[in-house]
Amino acid sequence: MTEPAADSLFFDVQAALAGEYSLIRELGRGGMGVVYLATEVRLAREVAIKVLPPQLAGDPDLRDQFVREAQVAARLSHPNIVPIHRVGESDMVVYFVMTYVPGMTLGERIRTRGTLTPEQATPLLREVAWALTYAHAAGLVHRDVKPDNILLEQGSGRAMVTDFGIAHAETTTDFAARDGRVVGTAHYMSPEQAMGEPVDGRSDLYSLGVVAYYALSGRFPIDGDTAPQILARHVNHAPEPLRALVPTMPHRLAQAVECCLAKDPAQRYQRANDLADALGTAIEPARDIAAPVRVWLAAEHENRGARVFGLLYGSIAAGSGLAALSGSWIPAVIIPPVMFVLVAMIPTLVNTRRLLRSGYSLDDLRDGLRRHWVRRREEMAYEIQHRWDGGMTPRLIAGVVMGLAVAGIAVSRTSSGGLGVFAWMAGAGAVGVVAIAIVRRVKRRMLTMKEPWLLRFWNSKWGEGMARLASFRLQRAA
Repeated sequence: MTEPAADSLFFDVQAALAGEYSLIRELGRGGMGVVYLATEVRLAREVAIKVLPPQLAGDPDLRDQFVREAQVAARLSHPNIVPIHRVGESDMVVYFVMTYVPGMTLGERIRTRGTLTPEQATPLLREVAWALTYAHAAGLVHRDVKPDNILLEQGSGRAMVTDFGIAHAETTTDFAARDGRVVGTAHYMSPEQAMGEPVDGRSDLYSLGVVAYYALSGRFPIDGDTAPQILARHVNHAPEPLRALVPTMPHRLAQAVECCLAKDPAQRYQRANDLADALGTAIEPARDIAAPVRVWLAAEHENRGARVFGLLYGSIAAGSGLAALSGSWIPAVIIPPVMFVLVAMIPTLVNTRRLLRSGYSLDDLRDGLRRHWVRRREEMAYEIQHRWDGGMTPRLIAGVVMGLAVAGIAVSRTSSGGLGVFAWMAGAGAVGVVAIAIVRRVKRRMLTMKEPWLLRFWNSKWGEGMARLASFRLQRAA
């Protein structure tokens, strides 16, 4: 990853903090602050330093509020809250120093790797709820709960909330609409915050509900083109039910998220700890897929490609043969698809009937498919991150270079006429490169899918019909 080039603010901050902190590089920035990675000279440890932008630091009232609330936040000590070590002012530079947490923010995780599964999201949300419980008990409301303020610690995966107390100072101008664009964090504001009313801890729970909705579905519950439009919709527009976007979402988890998104604070969880308790029972304990269901899954997934191409080839051949014998094109058009569908159903019907005869139900089949998909998504995410990105990109580049080189040789060898062996090699190389690119694209696309086509089929009326057909005159095992 390319590091941002140092700018004038970098050198100004370094000059103001010289002798105490040595800035290394910029970690990130937004309209309301810049964060630098630095070394604390005396303790020889890495820290993160957030600096209030000069255009805000020039306001005396805002400077005082920033420092005062940072001092309050510095008293917080909780495993899921990033500790603040120091708040200071030096030569018009207003800053605070906090623990450096290696890893990425929840926002970066979603943007780079797609939505989270319920099993991935629930423990993170619960940890954030615990952090809010502690902060609210200390009389502090965050006011800016959003994915970019939730850090995911590298190695442990622990969620840690940052910018406690500072968020209030920042949001005084953070969501203003400039030139018709949405600036800041309007998407995460509670209705009462959007209307400028006094807020309490329940406002943070609304924001956390937005975070959960976005992390699980990839969409905001309330959206719009401008900040005022978004804020107005927070007040009077009901979001689409979460299970309508993610049909496999556990019911209790969807209920917990939607309770947080209630317009009336009195209808939300009244304490963050109540939300944490609800999340603790939102996901059923993981259990292994039963052996007969695993056998059914393997039969459905293994050799699927060979079976499909074989059936397709056979149906086309049969249709073509009948067309040749009858002298009509109608069999060639009608018979292949009909034959393909009927013959392709037979192995699925046989496997499903065997599963139902063993005492399992359609719900067991659906549950096994869902659990298999959750595991497969996790495996693909790891494969893409550690194999495709790390190893396949150089191979892809090498394949392109080799293909071009062989193509050049082929052109020179076959310019006198006729396709030689080099031309065939070039064609094969090009096909291989394209295949790698397609597979890579498909794998990335699959990570964003809410459910695979097979699960969609068995959740539909067609799947229910297939199950009824497979169980025809079948006595289930006792």
